[in-house]
Amino acid sequence: MVIKLVYRPRVTGLEYLAALEGGPGLLVANHTSHLDAVLLVAFISRRLTFAVDFKWTRAWWRQPLLRLFRVLSLNPDQSLTTRGLVEVLERGELVVIFPECRLTITGGLTKVYDGSGLIAAKSEVPILLIIIDGPQFTRFGRLRDLLRYCPRYPKISLTVLPPPVV
Repeated sequence: MVIKLVYRPRVTGLEYLAALEGGPGLLVANHTSHLDAVLLVAFISRRLTFAVDFKWTRAWWRQPLLRLFRVLSLNPDQSLTTRGLVEVLERGELVVIFPECRLTITGGLTKVYDGSGLIAAKSEVPILLIIIDGPQFTRFGRLRDLLRYCPRYPKISLTVLPPPVV
């Protein structure tokens, strides 16, 4: 509710999520700031499972935060990681992956790793792309040098794109 009041984000395309009808789905979103997961949870009515690198989840001070979300801790160096994620999708869950695996430091997309493509191919579930724009200019992003030039509460938008036609 605080996010909605302070930032007043513009959200479009939620009807594409409704088309999943409670079934499994893979949400692939760009990673702009530490607000990304909070934004997705705030505006998507279904329970989400976030695929997170195990190194990030091991820090003791992040444990209270991780209890707020459903997190699947993954080790990208192990081949069984993909199988575990596919099993979660087969159980009918909605899984969020940030294919960049890190926050943007340029404001745009950084290198996109191919793990999300492999998971999409193995699971054969609907894929929805989400564009998150604006949080990179907040105090929760990594563009600290640009913050003095940005408004205190920048415009934030969350756009769910239609499923790709195959």
